[in-house]
Amino acid sequence: MAGVAGGPGRGEAWLDSRLLARLGAGIGARVNVGASSFTVTQVLDYRPDQGSAFVDLAPSLLIPLADLEATELLGPGSRAPDPCHSIGKNGKEEKTKNRLLVRSATNAYFTETLSVISLPDDRNSLAKRVAEQYDNLKLFTDQDQIGVALVAFPAVKAAFEGVTAAELWAAIKAHRGRASGSAAEPKDEELAVLTGPMEGVSDPSEDSLFHADPWQPSEPAGWYRKAIRRVLLIHRLREVQALVGFTRFTPRTSSLGGLPIQSAKANRRAALASNLSWVPASENKGEGLFLEFD
Repeated sequence: MAGVAGGPGRGEAWLDSRLLARLGAGIGARVNVGASSFTVTQVLDYRPDQGSAFVDLAPSLLIPLADLEATELLGPGSRAPDPCHSIGKNGKEEKTKNRLLVRSATNAYFTETLSVISLPDDRNSLAKRVAEQYDNLKLFTDQDQIGVALVAFPAVKAAFEGVTAAELWAAIKAHRGRASGSAAEPKDEELAVLTGPMEGVSDPSEDSLFHADPWQPSEPAGWYRKAIRRVLLIHRLREVQALVGFTRFTPRTSSLGGLPIQSAKANRRAALASNLSWVPASENKGEGLFLEFD
């Protein structure tokens, strides 16, 4: 099976091998589609938009879009050119802007899942202290000033005893990023935790859900010092994936923060049930590395 870029040319048709067998035809044969006739030039083994729905098991035929009108298949009663035809609130038909639909979209379901990392409930202990003491911290502009404050300012020294200047400065920067007013998304929260101090987050006990330690080579190479800010050795991690709904027509794209982008009203997420009290979920446990680049 060889991949082919593009599609059939004018007057050409590409047929599924099962359809060719049913018609008793082959390469070079002429097949009628509506009021037009086409020459078979390729045998279809797979389409990039091919789904797994039951209707996708039906044999396929591809012809150029420019030849579609001549087939006279788009006559009265056909809604192919208006896939977003709908009935409005006043009971009259309304037309919305046409958009490309995958074949058999009306019988296809696109699942929508959310994925989050399980973190201890007390993961924000340092962040909470930063929020409580922020009036005493908001004027500091770099890590060196924080180091001085941990020694010279009694209120800061007492609130952050045992916390290094680097850890406190990272927590202050994370607090300033969250104070922008926009709601944090799951991946934003996870990134803030993974790039922040491990105090109050990592738990080495056997039944913990998250255990990680920063790692630093004894003699880092020059390229390492320039490119790598931190390596986090994750000894234990749990990821939970939950099915929260589905869409029709097309799947929704997720943002970098992990939440689906609401691209159009016609592509709203449908709930799994009218009275939803739980959702199906699965968990994955493992270990790995988290690299923070400079």
